[in-house]
Amino acid sequence: MKTVKYTAPADWASFLINQDGSGLSAKECDNARDWLASLPHARGRLDAVAWPVDCENVGFKENHTARVYASCADCCEYTFILGG
Repeated sequence: MKTVKYTAPADWASFLINQDGSGLSAKECDNARDWLASLPHARGRLDAVAWPVDCENVGFKENHTARVYASCADCCEYTFILGG
């Protein structure tokens, strides 16, 4: 099994892992979805392949892979399974 990891805001964890955006604003959910669709392994898809399966907190990051969609923040490293 091959995986890929990307760093993004920890606030997005519930939305990205469980698709539960109840703690986020509509704009934050849109930003997280846009980030997911922009990832190289997703190529615009938002099916099961695009969503992460795990995350680990990595602390405050000024630069992270979702920087275009969110400012510096406490972040997690999100793990995605490649394939499908």
